[in-house]
Amino acid sequence: MQNYSIKDLEVYTGIKAHTIRIWEKRYQLLDPNRTESNIRSYSDKELRKLLNIATLRQAGMKISEISKLSTADISEKVKLLTYEFSEEQNYHAQINALVSEMLNFDEKKFDQVFASCVLRLGFKDTLFKIIYPLLGRIGYMWTIGEIHPAHEHFVSHLVRQKINAATDGLIPQHSTGKRFLLFLPSREYHELALLMANYLLRANQHEVLYLGQSVPNVSVISSQKEWQADYLLCANVSKQFHGKLPQWCHDLSKQLPMYKILLAGNIREEDLDEKLPENIRLINSFDDLMEKYA
Repeated sequence: MQNYSIKDLEVYTGIKAHTIRIWEKRYQLLDPNRTESNIRSYSDKELRKLLNIATLRQAGMKISEISKLSTADISEKVKLLTYEFSEEQNYHAQINALVSEMLNFDEKKFDQVFASCVLRLGFKDTLFKIIYPLLGRIGYMWTIGEIHPAHEHFVSHLVRQKINAATDGLIPQHSTGKRFLLFLPSREYHELALLMANYLLRANQHEVLYLGQSVPNVSVISSQKEWQADYLLCANVSKQFHGKLPQWCHDLSKQLPMYKILLAGNIREEDLDEKLPENIRLINSFDDLMEKYA
């Protein structure tokens, strides 16, 4: 059993620590242990309960109403919400459910929630309306050290399997679109965003040459000169790579000055020390990719 601080609960649930303290005092929703210096400590059970409370709040229930429910009744209401779908909820119930199953390392229940999303929304909308926001939340939690790498690897492995299976299941058709070369720079390995782009582009009848993780510039250059893609797409480079990004862009652009290179991810040009070469563009979302370039 793991213990969590009140700051951990804030990160996982999105509920401010100040609000959690008020709810504890006013409604006795949680019962934390306390150290001799009065520092709160929460169990897995209490974290899951607060995740469920967050889901009900996001669905419009008042905290005064939730406080009258038993823990079992709260779980039952959340279970019903998890398998219902409303745009007004922004899929908070489904995302919170997946976070909960990640914390439990429960592959079977994770798959059940995912499958219900695909059944109601289709694979594409599940990927971009639920899984992509989920990965953003997990990435943030991992970055600030609130989850250990095993949680991220657990989810990444499951999502990677599902994207690859869906991509393999696309019915081949004669391409009427553009050509994209997809890759990550050397020593960059977080490829889920790249796999999502691969699925999306192929599903929209574009041709894709997928080179994958950790590709040296020399391999990108030789592949592009032979394959002649309309766009080169590099997605989701890590924050550690940002310091190398200007020089990497300069080196790649110098060798491929006539080709358009797209960089996707949490990158802002104003945060870089140097201006990007003219043939390199930043894109901020999958919608941006499809609207402007595909």
